Amino acid sequence: MNKKVKEFQKKLKIFYEKYLSKIVKKAMFWRNNQDLIENNYFENILNSFFVTKESEKKAILDLCKKKNIVNFLFYTDARNWVNILNYGIKPTYDITLKSVEEFIVWSYQQKEHSISLEFDMSTRAHFWKWMSDSGFQPKDMMVIGINPTTLAKTTKKDWILDRSQSMAIISENISIESIDWIMFRDYEIYKKASEMIEKSGLKITLYFGTDGIVKKESRE
Repeated sequence: MNKKVKEFQKKLKIFYEKYLSKIVKKAMFWRNNQDLIENNYFENILNSFFVTKESEKKAILDLCKKKNIVNFLFYTDARNWVNILNYGIKPTYDITLKSVEEFIVWSYQQKEHSISLEFDMSTRAHFWKWMSDSGFQPKDMMVIGINPTTLAKTTKKDWILDRSQSMAIISENISIESIDWIMFRDYEIYKKASEMIEKSGLKITLYFGTDGIVKKESRE
């Protein structure tokens, strides 16, 4: 056996001891701990990690401060106003309804396990394209302004930043306390919502907007 072969074998042995042996040990660990895997042990660790780490949330809040983003925007069917004023905004899996109730889901922002909130400084081109493609009438919608600071305090899990669509993705319920304002384009719904907010004492500002004009009407 020549000198070069011996040197190669020596390097191979060192490589195995430093790297491959660790991989083999990890593989043996996974094989010998199927009970931990089946009992969602590692999934629970990951979930606790995402509950406690807030790097993405902090990055989004820093972006809001830097870009002067005052609110996140959520668009939905105006017929959902009663449910939202009672329970906040929820991913679809967590929406429970009575037999006489209904909730109209727009897949544009409301997913099974998450809610996408648009930054108020965006062009909203994605939303208007979706509305145009779906044939939905603008007068039937409501726009909800979410306070980023309040939302950060009332959510436990980390957020996800969708840079391509200028959105913050939230994977839990959005409380009523996080809602700063709501704009309606249906005047009758606006008046009914105004009465409900007045009775409940919710600190939500209501706007009525039509034909490109948005105004805050007094509820005194």
